[in-house]
Amino acid sequence: MSLRTRRPKEAGTLARRLAVCGDTITKHIEASGMNHGELRTQVYKYFAVVLDKAKTRKYKGRKPTAKAKSVDVIALASEGIGATEISRRLGIGRASVYRILSARQ
Repeated sequence: MSLRTRRPKEAGTLARRLAVCGDTITKHIEASGMNHGELRTQVYKYFAVVLDKAKTRKYKGRKPTAKAKSVDVIALASEGIGATEISRRLGIGRASVYRILSARQ
């Protein structure tokens, strides 16, 4: 089994799981009663399933925090508060404040 992949994050996850399972397997190898070939086959099957599951998961992106706070931005702007202060209070970027305010007009 190779750790070469186009997705370094996936390789890192696989390496961490291999390390955990490797420790567990070496601790319990004598109790398992399997020979090396059987053990290797079982480990290979397990990681093939784990990798298939990891490949099907998709990144869904970051939550749009600024758009979710657009009502607050508009309310604060109507009170006469500046863009820098609005961005500090709401924890969003100043450019996002300007973008929300320009879309309102």
